[in-house]
Amino acid sequence: MNVVSFKKQSSLAFEKYSHVIDDFNLKDFIDDNEWKEILKEEFDKKYFLELNTTLKSKYEKNLVRPKKELIFNALNSTKINQASILFIKIFNFLLS
Repeated sequence: MNVVSFKKQSSLAFEKYSHVIDDFNLKDFIDDNEWKEILKEEFDKKYFLELNTTLKSKYEKNLVRPKKELIFNALNSTKINQASILFIKIFNFLLS
């Protein structure tokens, strides 16, 4: 994806979601149905619901970036079959 198409996509995302704050829901910012399907179990988990509530509050106060329309820009601009994912497990003793 080149810079011009990225800017255009970002602009379109902003226009599409600029009205959303009252019914703020993170999953609504994912456009790709494949990503929604893969992540659907996460949407109802406690951590995700808490994250949604926290971000809604922060966006209402204009305290966070990126713009809410771009939260999942990486997912919206990458098809799942184009993604390479690396999972790294960090042990608690490393964080102490």
